[in-house]
Amino acid sequence: MAHIDIPSFSLDKVTIRVSDHDGVPCVVFSGMMDVRDPSQEVLPYLLSIHQRIISGGIKRIRVDFSDLSFMNSSGIRSVISWVVKLNDLPAESRYRITIVHNPEITWQQSSLKVMQQLLPDHIELEKH
Repeated sequence: MAHIDIPSFSLDKVTIRVSDHDGVPCVVFSGMMDVRDPSQEVLPYLLSIHQRIISGGIKRIRVDFSDLSFMNSSGIRSVISWVVKLNDLPAESRYRITIVHNPEITWQQSSLKVMQQLLPDHIELEKH
């Protein structure tokens, strides 16, 4: 079983935690992310998860946005900054991301499809 050992992260109205979903690490977002500049705290946390995935040789993760009611454009930019880091890795170090989303939440319908189009070989969408 793949495991990422990192404490949960909370800032304002958003919490990000890493759990396990059938033996696959799952990065779970909940609440609302309307932080003015998430690049200062949220992005470094996401990049530390990225480093742990690489160092652990993990090949597949889940990112669950289904309980995140809102994410502003700055938050979306931070998540994109994380996932495009896959392009910087040698092919053997890259991992696949399954993004779990709630199709009833408007921002998820549009933004997550665009994110998938950025890295179609590494990101797949799954309805919650």
